Amino acid sequence: MPDDTADPVVVQGQPIPLPLRFFAVDDNRELKAYVAELNRKEQEACRALYSKASE
Repeated sequence: MPDDTADPVVVQGQPIPLPLRFFAVDDNRELKAYVAELNRKEQEACRALYSKASE
């Protein structure tokens, strides 16, 4: 389902993606840790792109 409240971010006239969100499919502790790391890396990558938008 799309997020109709998400505003697009534009860098040099080009829209850049919003961060993906990952979810663990069960309660496995190792899987949860891995998914948390994926989310952290995705947030960092998007923050790096967004910082270029403010330059």
